[in-house]
Amino acid sequence: IPGQKSAGPGWLDAVGSSRWKRDRVIVKMATDSPTPRACLIGPGRAGGSLALAWQRAGVLSFEAVYARQTAHPLAERLGCPSVTDFAEVAEVDVWVVAVPDSSIAEVATQLARERRSASDGVALHLSGALSSEALAPLREIGLAVASGHPLRSFPACDENLVFDGTWCGLEGDAEAVSLLEDWFSVLGGHCIRIDGAAKTAYHGAAVLAGNTLVGLADAAIAGWRAAGLPEDTARAVFADLAGGVIQNVATRGTAASLSGPLSRGDLDTVAAQLAELDARDPSAAAVYRALSLRLLTLLDGSDADRREAFETLLR
Repeated sequence: IPGQKSAGPGWLDAVGSSRWKRDRVIVKMATDSPTPRACLIGPGRAGGSLALAWQRAGVLSFEAVYARQTAHPLAERLGCPSVTDFAEVAEVDVWVVAVPDSSIAEVATQLARERRSASDGVALHLSGALSSEALAPLREIGLAVASGHPLRSFPACDENLVFDGTWCGLEGDAEAVSLLEDWFSVLGGHCIRIDGAAKTAYHGAAVLAGNTLVGLADAAIAGWRAAGLPEDTARAVFADLAGGVIQNVATRGTAASLSGPLSRGDLDTVAAQLAELDARDPSAAAVYRALSLRLLTLLDGSDADRREAFETLLR
């Protein structure tokens, strides 16, 4: 990992004291360990990939994986036991909650009930949709809580995770967020502080930018397949075209990046494409209409009659 330093006598010095020392040290330092001890709750793709990467970077040392099944393969990869009961977890400094969103509050309540008190330590979850308040029961027993959501996909539990440049949305208790920022930064992440009360808007934007892009790709690839392109060629064409658009948006903004029949005022072309889609792929036609109406808002209002004609066609 670029910039990684060998661990010193205490875990706060593991990546350089200037980055790790805080006004208030909230994670209990183990005298026989250079890194804070952690438990991963939920060995899914995101949590598992981050656990492997953090442990390899010397950021955290995982002492247990809490899972529904005993002898979970991720535990073996981390070199720690797999447990099905929180009572089996030795004293740890950090709890990484990586379960589905619908289970986070339940896990926090169960863990708080079984651990009862904690003089210091951190609990974090990886959900993009929920704020750190989902971990409120753990704050009540003395843990600092935060949420940290990497804006990237995790197609597999990958020990060779390439994280460099990944944006990570953080919110929660200031001390926990500061530590989490360091842990993501060690992997090459770019951290942004977000408003916990606006997590729904934040995650909705992430779904639009990431998940729905897959649906858009599928619709476009289907169209190119209908035009005779092989599957692999259609995928490559999408990647090249969409990649260029994304780069333009990043450097020029959305309005300046708009091209195509809408920006040219080509009503007949749009009408022909909608008719073809209505016949071949009605769901793609609905996407075309919805996104085109959004694109109309990016055009200047100099030709009100043409804009009205487009709106009538698209609705």
